[in-house]
Amino acid sequence: MNLDRRDFLRRAGLVSGVVIGNSILPRIWANAGPNPGVGPYGPLQAANADGIELPAGFSSRLLAVSGQVVSATAHTWHTAPDGGACFATSGGGWVYVSNSEGAAGGGGVGALKFDSNAVLVSAYSILTGTSRNCAGGVTPNGTWLSCEENGSSGKVWECNPLSPGQGVVRPALGSFNHEAAQTDPVTGYVYLTEDDPNGRLYRFVPTVNGDLSSGQLYAAQNNGGTLSWIQTSAASPDRQPTTTAFNGGEGLWIENGILYFTTKNDVKVWKVVLATQSISVFYDAIATPSALNAVDNVTVHYLSGDIFVAEDGGNLELGIIANNNGFDEVAAFLRFVGHNSSEIAGPAFSPDGTRLYVSSQRGTNGVHGRTYEITGPFRTVAGAPSDTFRPVAVRRFLDTRSSSPIATGTSRNLQVTGLEGIPSNATAVALNIAAVNTSTGHLRIFPAGAALPTASVLNFQQGKNTANHVIVKVGTAGQISIYAGSTTDVIVDVNGYFVPDGRSSTFVPVPVRTRLLSATVPGAVAGNPAASSVTIPVHGAGGIGSNAVTAVVNIGAISPTASGHLRVFPAGALLPQASTHNFVAGDSRMNLVLVNPGTSGGITVYNASPGSLTVTVDTVGFFQSGPGLSFQPINPIRPLDTRSAGGAPLASGAHVEVAIRGFGVVPNSNAVQAVVVNVAAVNPTGSGSIDVGPSGVSPALPWFTHPAGENVANLALVPLGADGKIRLVNNSAGSSHVIVDITGYFFQ
Repeated sequence: MNLDRRDFLRRAGLVSGVVIGNSILPRIWANAGPNPGVGPYGPLQAANADGIELPAGFSSRLLAVSGQVVSATAHTWHTAPDGGACFATSGGGWVYVSNSEGAAGGGGVGALKFDSNAVLVSAYSILTGTSRNCAGGVTPNGTWLSCEENGSSGKVWECNPLSPGQGVVRPALGSFNHEAAQTDPVTGYVYLTEDDPNGRLYRFVPTVNGDLSSGQLYAAQNNGGTLSWIQTSAASPDRQPTTTAFNGGEGLWIENGILYFTTKNDVKVWKVVLATQSISVFYDAIATPSALNAVDNVTVHYLSGDIFVAEDGGNLELGIIANNNGFDEVAAFLRFVGHNSSEIAGPAFSPDGTRLYVSSQRGTNGVHGRTYEITGPFRTVAGAPSDTFRPVAVRRFLDTRSSSPIATGTSRNLQVTGLEGIPSNATAVALNIAAVNTSTGHLRIFPAGAALPTASVLNFQQGKNTANHVIVKVGTAGQISIYAGSTTDVIVDVNGYFVPDGRSSTFVPVPVRTRLLSATVPGAVAGNPAASSVTIPVHGAGGIGSNAVTAVVNIGAISPTASGHLRVFPAGALLPQASTHNFVAGDSRMNLVLVNPGTSGGITVYNASPGSLTVTVDTVGFFQSGPGLSFQPINPIRPLDTRSAGGAPLASGAHVEVAIRGFGVVPNSNAVQAVVVNVAAVNPTGSGSIDVGPSGVSPALPWFTHPAGENVANLALVPLGADGKIRLVNNSAGSSHVIVDITGYFFQ
């Protein structure tokens, strides 16, 4: 299995994994099930010097042999290599981790570290002294969960893959014959398989999202195609008559809301849609005999959506399930020859999708496992759009309160790719930026290595914590730069990224913005977050599609009676620790939010302040797994600043239309349909709002509010009018200067 701490998506660092993304499902898995075929790469060629049959154009490299020192290192490779994953490192390299299925304390996890040129630079252990570590999985925090298939005493160990060390046991995840574990990045729940003829499918709900030290374990009950969850003990395997047995659980992976897992004794691949908890058989080798006649570890090649399933037995093949010339096929991608007492284990793709790692667990002599790298012309999705969006569970990348604030007139670079689920090929990231402990000033966020722009993305006043959403292009070495106009602490939370892979969601603006909610929410109640939360449906509401994987909404904190913040998250998910919208008592503020709909197709807004406030939610658009607009990030450019060249502020009730198409690097083409802009009200003489929409239309709802005398900014995703322009309206009691900065555009 694979993963990169960056995609947890792509899986959290998880570059590939067991599954296939939502966007690929309609294209590849349209019929009842795949049939035997030759696959997209054609027939296997004669075995090479490593004893591996591969399609034409592919080659293998032997990296490590059990009991032997890994070349150019001092590390001896472990016995019985099993489940594996890839994690990206800063600088463009990656680490491949591999479990050891050694018994009686001879198990653990080893790691191979590669630089950006795929040169093997080091090898080391990240867990020793455990028994029969089979598969596992990655977490949104970029850690590796190594699972012991050690009977009723088997445990899960959480390991840091990026440096030598020793993992930490997580007893709350159960004691049973563990196989694989994967975390749903939307809810924070961990799903686990059990390798036993009477094994169960489990779900662990942590007490605190991301902290696996405590929580509640559940076992699944299959109710005619829908899963429900029965509370169970972590002390022993679940065998309650109300829970469902799965016949020998093996590999498991989650991606974009789909969970796949395999059961070896009935040779099936199962599919669970997490949002609805619907379960079905995805592939049945007994019903459809093919080259894939045994199932174990599973992963996906994210560039193509092709699923790779390892055989434990069978013909010692790594199978591929893929669309080939319009037909869904099952075929052999590789076959080990002369490895008759072995099994295939640990398939995982490098973060860039160009290299596949896989092991023959017991090699050619039935004792010494062999770990290989496979390279060749791995395919991509034909006709992929430029950049598409992939949401991730919100995670914190920076909080300068734990170190030092950013000083006046200085910039600080922040690594955003290769970490915490953000892949190395991400072209832009979606961030929530907060300035806290402030003096009056502003922040500028821009690609590292680019010239300091004039564009600010966040304006703040002395002592007022302020937040804004930002979509920013990734710069040199996968970093962004944060410039402070005055000394302030800065918090950066990431909730998604854009990649040119063609398999994720595309943007659809709503035709008419709609207010879904305007409700008073009481202040936080200790120990009872539900008392200060409100949940609303967004699927199918206010122009947001019922298949939306990410909703884009404008959240208002209106007339708060105390300072604090809101947290916005998928309905049904664990309460996150990250704030989404900061406000101060008496100031009404709005902030754009990108959030995954939860299991019920809704979102929850939690008021973390001690006082009450009115929460508003306005629809803006959504990202879906299907036709829509693709994204092109750019360095910030400024098409409007009413302060320039003797310009006058926008009078109360007045509007201005701003040309987007043809400005700067934005193409002068009708293909450009929408724009990402940061809009700021500067030196407003009265309180009120700035409204933003397509040209020729007077927006019905405010985009953001501001008090008199305070500079305020908000991100906007705005469809263009027929003439390629947007309209800004000053609905304030006084005049205001207005600034517009473009950070990207959407095109057909």
